[in-house]
Amino acid sequence: MSNYEYSTIILAVLFIVSEALPFIKKNKGNGLTETLVCLLRGSSCMAEKLADTIEKKEETLKEISADKV
Repeated sequence: MSNYEYSTIILAVLFIVSEALPFIKKNKGNGLTETLVCLLRGSSCMAEKLADTIEKKEETLKEISADKV
């Protein structure tokens, strides 16, 4: 096998693992497949994820500002 074939196989395995993990673990992460499924489910799924992300960022900012004081 050539180096090109090895790198292609490695990239394919990494892609499959990265896309499968959000469906396996409890806290869903980011993945292309998960995003597509979320889009197909409807806008409520995307709105919920956006609200969760904003809430996490706000909590992080509050913790940072509390640590500075």
